[in-house]
Amino acid sequence: MTRISRSRRAAVAATLGAALAGGLVQAPAAEAAPTGNVCMFKYPYRVDAAAGHVAWAFQTAPNRWTFGSYSTKPWSKSSWTGREMVNNFKARGYDGYRCKKTHQRLSSNATATWKKLRGTEYRLWTNNCLTVSLAVFRSYSRELRSLPTPTAGNNKLPRTYYDKTLPKYGFGANARLN
Repeated sequence: MTRISRSRRAAVAATLGAALAGGLVQAPAAEAAPTGNVCMFKYPYRVDAAAGHVAWAFQTAPNRWTFGSYSTKPWSKSSWTGREMVNNFKARGYDGYRCKKTHQRLSSNATATWKKLRGTEYRLWTNNCLTVSLAVFRSYSRELRSLPTPTAGNNKLPRTYYDKTLPKYGFGANARLN
């Protein structure tokens, strides 16, 4: 005779009891995690800014956004509507953006990341507008952790990362601001 553990017998009995009761016993519905959205904005490419410049934005609630940039003088804004955000970037001279919908919205994680990084020393290749934007995105949603780290062979410049890498990772077409 095969021995069945006590916990296994209890699980089988519970399943059989639910089936005999006409399937009236149901597990409670799991709450869906809120979906989100992130966007990367780009500054126009000029001779004096040949590497390019980018900024980040993430959705915090329906039609509410937090956004900012890391450069030699970091800045950020919280709780703006999508239209206000786009108008703010346009007024600052940015000329386009790409967005991606995400399956989760961990806005408190992303907020903690940019707050932590805004006080760090700017470094041209390792702590700049692109690396900070990617850190914010990766903390916002686990699915964005697959975004590659910029390296010499992997679109290290913000302008090439924006143009060539983001589309490969599900970011939409460039939306022009001008």
